[in-house]
Amino acid sequence: MYVKLSYYIGKKYVILFFYPLDFTFVCPTEITAFNNRSAEFEKLNTELLGVFIDSVFSHLAWIQTDRKSGGLGDLKYPLVSDVTKSISKSYGVLIPDLGISLRGLFVSDKEGIILHSTVNNLAIGWSVDETMRTLLALQYVQENSGEKLFSPSKHVETPNTMQYTLHLSPAITTPTTNSLPRPNKFPSNTPNFPSLSCRRNLHFPSLSSTKTFISLPPKPPKPPEIPLSPPPNPLSSFQEEILYLDSIGIDFFSLLSAHPPIISASATDLKSVVEFLQSTAGLTTADVCRVVGMCPEVLTSKISALVAVFTFLLREAGIEGSDLRRVIHRRPRLLACSVETRLRPTLYFLQSIGITSIKQYTSLLSCSVEQKFVPRIEYFQKIGFSQRDTMAIFRRFPPLFCYSIKDNFEPKFDYFVMEMRRELKELKEFPQYFSYSLENRIKPRHRRCVEKGVSLALPVMFKTSEERFEGRLEMFFNSSIPVRTSPLWCATYDENVL
Repeated sequence: MYVKLSYYIGKKYVILFFYPLDFTFVCPTEITAFNNRSAEFEKLNTELLGVFIDSVFSHLAWIQTDRKSGGLGDLKYPLVSDVTKSISKSYGVLIPDLGISLRGLFVSDKEGIILHSTVNNLAIGWSVDETMRTLLALQYVQENSGEKLFSPSKHVETPNTMQYTLHLSPAITTPTTNSLPRPNKFPSNTPNFPSLSCRRNLHFPSLSSTKTFISLPPKPPKPPEIPLSPPPNPLSSFQEEILYLDSIGIDFFSLLSAHPPIISASATDLKSVVEFLQSTAGLTTADVCRVVGMCPEVLTSKISALVAVFTFLLREAGIEGSDLRRVIHRRPRLLACSVETRLRPTLYFLQSIGITSIKQYTSLLSCSVEQKFVPRIEYFQKIGFSQRDTMAIFRRFPPLFCYSIKDNFEPKFDYFVMEMRRELKELKEFPQYFSYSLENRIKPRHRRCVEKGVSLALPVMFKTSEERFEGRLEMFFNSSIPVRTSPLWCATYDENVL
């Protein structure tokens, strides 16, 4: 979309204001203040236009930021992007060394003639009230040209109306010599202002008639036409990328924060990746959003790399084509892994320790053997298991490879040994013990067993539902110690007891 000042010729007054940068401290208060009074300017047939040197995308992010967080929120008038700085330069507000604009404000009439301008330092903002007062004064002059002189001096706001007090005086008449007041005496020590050091000859019009007519200077040239955004060619692909991602429910700026390389991807590449995932794995649009949210690198992957991953899953990992969607939905990171350096080496390692049904544990394929598998194997050997027993434990329950040593293995093993006083061979038979919550399952059930004086095998203690657990606990509360062949037998019992 473009906006040209010529659009307003013969139709509206224009207030054009410049500000330095988006996301600065003073700017939001000024821009939102104009926005809050936009209805009043509309009644005065005046269009508001803000100009900034940032891109339209920076402006979009600023608008989408809440006002409490330094953003703008919704605006009722357009903001113009001046990334080329040509507009700021044309209006004389550009600071070349800094590449930003001073806080300039220009008021032009319906003919496009600039009637008022003010340029402030970077740290000084504008007053909306003063701008309104100036606008009303200029409009009054044009509507009452040649009749009276004016001096709008006071702005008073009431709940229902705005009143402007104008000091009106009759047309100037020629004064007599006697009517002229005597000039006041000035101090002898006149201060020296460097900016006023040169002599200036001031010429006043002759007062020979009863009325004085002051000729207005010729109209200055019309200001340049202002586009709302930069020329579309260099940014059209970028804009198309944002619009496409938005159409499938992906927020570009959140994605950019998580995965900056996305900015270099073209809209065509993104569409190719999404369409490939939908056609090959049967992913829905919602699935794609989930995959990108968990692993944004997928969007910038090459199609050839994705083809290699799917080929590996189908041919080497033994995944059925109908299961691809489930596998990818559960572990999106598989799509961002290299077949040569990650997926295939991990597959070979799992097969070497006896885990042959890989399709049940495909999430493990994206893990690093050196960084994840080996440290967990070494931990089990450290706490007393032999290498053979350790391999048996991980074959029995492969998800152990995904558990944290510090947050899972260590606290649960300490409780197992110190509080429950159980033996290692029970863990070998039931490594699923580590899959249960220490606070919500292990400790409460162990304490209930202690209260009842009953010792249950680990599977009976943790695998059963709460209702069945309580039922068995009550059933065996006053029973004798189970025999060795009973599922309730524990290694700490005397095996000679019937």
